[in-house]
Amino acid sequence: MKRAAVVLLLIVFLIATGCASTYQLPDDIAQTDAAYVEDLQQIVDLLNDGHWNYGLTDCAADFTFYTKEQKITYHSHCGTFNDVTRRRSFTVSEEQRIAINEILTKHGLLNEAETG
Repeated sequence: MKRAAVVLLLIVFLIATGCASTYQLPDDIAQTDAAYVEDLQQIVDLLNDGHWNYGLTDCAADFTFYTKEQKITYHSHCGTFNDVTRRRSFTVSEEQRIAINEILTKHGLLNEAETG
């Protein structure tokens, strides 16, 4: 009986932890340009699908992105995200890095010279 209770508790914990790791756009972003929100949502979707590693990288971030609950930095040259709030990181593929940089440049958040 104790074993079943421990397993059930572990399952509940894993489900709750998984839900807590979801990245979302901040509520106040909805009041901005719809195309901008759609583009940022693509980045949030990428964050949610990312394979995060524990610990932060040493990349010199050139963009800071705020989700609903996290501060995330991004380095456009290597495509690395650092979730400063949760102290974890991941690096996107070269194709994803180019797409992210295009979004950020399109909206004036990065200079073309910065994107590498």
